[in-house]
Amino acid sequence: MMKKFAKKHPSLKLLLPLIALSLGALACATLLPSPVQTLPPPATTIPLDLLPTLIPFIPPTPTQPFTPEIIEPTASPAPVTLPTDLGEDIPVAGADHIQEGVQATDWNSDPPTSGQHYGQWAPAGFYDEEIPDGFLVHNMEHGYVIVYYNCAAVDMDCEAFKTAIEAAMAAAGNDPNTNTIKIIAAPRPTMDNPVTYASWGHFYKAETFSPDELVLYVQTYRSNADYAPEASLP
Repeated sequence: MMKKFAKKHPSLKLLLPLIALSLGALACATLLPSPVQTLPPPATTIPLDLLPTLIPFIPPTPTQPFTPEIIEPTASPAPVTLPTDLGEDIPVAGADHIQEGVQATDWNSDPPTSGQHYGQWAPAGFYDEEIPDGFLVHNMEHGYVIVYYNCAAVDMDCEAFKTAIEAAMAAAGNDPNTNTIKIIAAPRPTMDNPVTYASWGHFYKAETFSPDELVLYVQTYRSNADYAPEASLP
C-alpha cells in the first residue's frame, strides 16, 4: 500500500523512511511499561482535641529584695526574789526513840523538827497520804527535808499543785554526799498555809508555793551537818 502511495506521490518518497521510523518508535514506546510515579504521602489530619494547648507566656514577677525582719528584744523576766532567811531555827528538843504509836512528849513546834521519834524512818519520795511525825522526825535526824503540803490552802488544782512540788523535788537533785534524794513530800491538812519545809532544828512556813524556794531550802538544809546529827546517813 505504501509502495502504491509512493508511486502516486513521488515527492513524498523521501519522507517514507522517516515516517516508518517514527511509527516504530511509537510502537516501542507503547509496549514499554510506564515509569513509576512517586506520589506525595496523603496529608494526615490530626484531630483538634489532640493538638497541644498553647500556654500563654507569663513573665516572672520580679524578686523583691530581702528585708530582714527587725525583732525588738523582749524584756527579760523579773528575777525571782528569794528570802534571805528561809524560816527559823527551832531549839532541839531531844533525839530519844519511842515505840511506834506512842505519842511524843517533847515536841516544841508544829510540825516537829526534833525530839522523840520512832526507830524506823520513811523512804524518800512523794506521798499522797499523811505519814506519822514519829517517822519523819527520824528522817530529819538523818538530814532529810520534809515538804508538808496542804491542797486546801492553795489557789490551784490539787493535782497541779502536787505535780509542781514533784517537779521542784526533781530539780533539787540528789544529795551530793549520799547520792540519794533525801526529800519527802507528804500532806498535812491541819496547816493553814499551803506548804511548810522542815528539817532538823529548822522550818519555814511559806505563805505561797515557789519551786525556787523549795530548791533553795533543800540545797541549804539537806544533810547540813550544822543541824542534823546524822547528816551523813542516807
